[in-house]
Amino acid sequence: VDLLFSYSSVQAGSAKDYNSLLSFVRKNDMTVEANYQKAIDQIDPLSLMDWYICRSYMGDKDVANIRYFRSTEYDSKWRWMYFDLDWAFWHTTDKPITGFIKNDDHNILMYNLLKNKNFRDMFLKRYAELMDTILNEQYITDALDKFIAVIEPEIPKDRERWGYSVSGWNNAVQKMYNYVKGGARTDNVLRDIKSYFGLTDDQMKYYFGKHWK
Repeated sequence: VDLLFSYSSVQAGSAKDYNSLLSFVRKNDMTVEANYQKAIDQIDPLSLMDWYICRSYMGDKDVANIRYFRSTEYDSKWRWMYFDLDWAFWHTTDKPITGFIKNDDHNILMYNLLKNKNFRDMFLKRYAELMDTILNEQYITDALDKFIAVIEPEIPKDRERWGYSVSGWNNAVQKMYNYVKGGARTDNVLRDIKSYFGLTDDQMKYYFGKHWK
């Protein structure tokens, strides 16, 4: 297993092949199908998309906190995983796509792959699919209810132990609810998607249907 973190730092194995992939994507036109296919064959595209989609929806731009890996005993495709999401559900008025998928050294792979119309189409459809399932007010509110019910009885003792107030914890919890209340986060994300990709209203309705107002 090659296990990398941050920007091609090695936790196990080697970063050689991953850096070669980044170099190839940076130097070659991803709108050319042969170039695109060579790049896409080296990754699990849904894994990359899901990482960007979920991180952008949650507003977690701590992009240095990233782990990715591949197993040569499996299929040798690079995959991304989640950890350290303490910035999530925090930035409520940001530009989740424009401010996240920039043309810089941190986003070489995603930024260039999105130049390919098939990858871009798949990315937008995947975003809509996740909005229909896990990235929406109802699902997130239900998840918050579930975890709060488990944690809340312990909070008074925790706050006393560490010198914080219960009201501070309650305020932080309410901020998480407010993040998605009334579809606020979904609306913000969709407006920025429209701007970032230069989509028309008809195209937004095609991809996001009921979510686009």
